[in-house]
Amino acid sequence: GTEGVGKQHTYVETGSIRYVYQPIEGLYLLLVTTRGSNIVQDLDTLRLLTKVVPEYAQVTEEDVTRNVFDLIFAFDEVITLGYKENTTLEGIRTNLEMDSHNEKLHLMVVQSKMNEANKAAQDAAKVIRSAAGSRAMPGIGNTPSLEGSSGG
Repeated sequence: GTEGVGKQHTYVETGSIRYVYQPIEGLYLLLVTTRGSNIVQDLDTLRLLTKVVPEYAQVTEEDVTRNVFDLIFAFDEVITLGYKENTTLEGIRTNLEMDSHNEKLHLMVVQSKMNEANKAAQDAAKVIRSAAGSRAMPGIGNTPSLEGSSGG
């Protein structure tokens, strides 16, 4: 394959695929494209992605692994359906903060519904217990004992 070596990035082309990669401290960021893609745009995308990584994780294998979902969400803001979005680091931050806010609101609504359901279940249990106390309800609290029957 063909190799291009620059100060900040390197690429390797094999068959119809181009691998564009850039070292970030002790790790590498790899962008896989087709050979027909625009290398200048690919490098621009790679440059933006290398700015994204330290925003959401320390550049260590352990921390990148720990924050992999945040990184994936941020990368998703940069690349959609294989094409680079016209965005900036600030735009990515804003979108992810909005998503985070919406997620928190959603979780608050879900928690509220769960609390309401638990309260309704407790209320229903009280009604059932009081009904069982006032009259015998089959299967609830009045199960006949098997100790008295002689088997024989």
